[in-house]
Amino acid sequence: MHNLSDTFQFDTFDVCERTRATTALRLLGQAGTSMEEAANEVVEYLYRSFLTAVGKPACALIRCFKTHRLGDLPADLREVAIRPLGGSPSDEDVLCLTLLATRGDQPEWNTRFGSRSHKAIPLASPVVLARAPMIARLIVQFGLDPHSFLNPEPNPSHTSTPHTLRVFHVEQALDSDFIPAQSSFVVPFGIHSVLGFGGLLPSGELFCILMFSRIHISPETANLFEPLASEVSRALLGPGPRPIFSGKARE
Repeated sequence: MHNLSDTFQFDTFDVCERTRATTALRLLGQAGTSMEEAANEVVEYLYRSFLTAVGKPACALIRCFKTHRLGDLPADLREVAIRPLGGSPSDEDVLCLTLLATRGDQPEWNTRFGSRSHKAIPLASPVVLARAPMIARLIVQFGLDPHSFLNPEPNPSHTSTPHTLRVFHVEQALDSDFIPAQSSFVVPFGIHSVLGFGGLLPSGELFCILMFSRIHISPETANLFEPLASEVSRALLGPGPRPIFSGKARE
C-alpha cells in the first residue's frame, strides 16, 4: 500500500529521500501472487510519490517491462509478438520485451491490456532492435552488449554483479532520436525527461522501470535511482517462485 508520507520532487530529490524510497520499495510485492501484481505495486508507488510543485503526478506515464522468451509467453501475448515477425516465428528463443505493469494519466495507460503496441515487443535481431531506438539506447546505457543480450547463454550465472543494475536517462525528450512518438506523446503530454532503471535478474532476464516525466530530471538526479533497481528486483522476485502474469485486468 502506498505510504502517503512518501512524496518527492525530481528537482529536490536527494540521498536522504532515496533512502525513504528504497525502504518503501523493499516492502512492496512480497504478498503478491504474481510478478505482475508486484510490478503494479511498484509503478503505483512511483506514480503517486513523485509529484510536481503543485502536488500533481510528475510523470505522465510509468511502465515496468521484463524480457521473456517468445515460447514462454501466454497465447495472447505470443500472438501480439509474432505479428511484426510475419506471424510465423522461426525461433522460440526470440526475446520479447513484455509489459508487466503501467500507470499513467490516460485510462488505457492503467492496464497492460490497454496497450496498443507495447504489450510484447519482439527483439529478433540487431536490425530489429535498431528500429526501437529507445530500447536499443537503454540496453547500451545499462552496460549490456546488444549481441550477447539478444543471444543469452542457455545457463546464465545466478550471481548478481554490480554492472547488472543501471540507469537509463534522456534529459531532453523533445526532438530526441531515442524517444519515438514525438507528435503523439512527447509533445501533447509535455514529456521533458525520461528516466529508466533496472538490470538483469538472476535468471538473466532484463527488467526495467521507465518514467516519462513532465519535470526536468538532471543527470545527477537520475544517477540516484540506481539503488532503487535492486529493490524493484526484490519486489518482482518475491519470497519464492510464482507466476509471471496474474491474467487479471487492473481495476
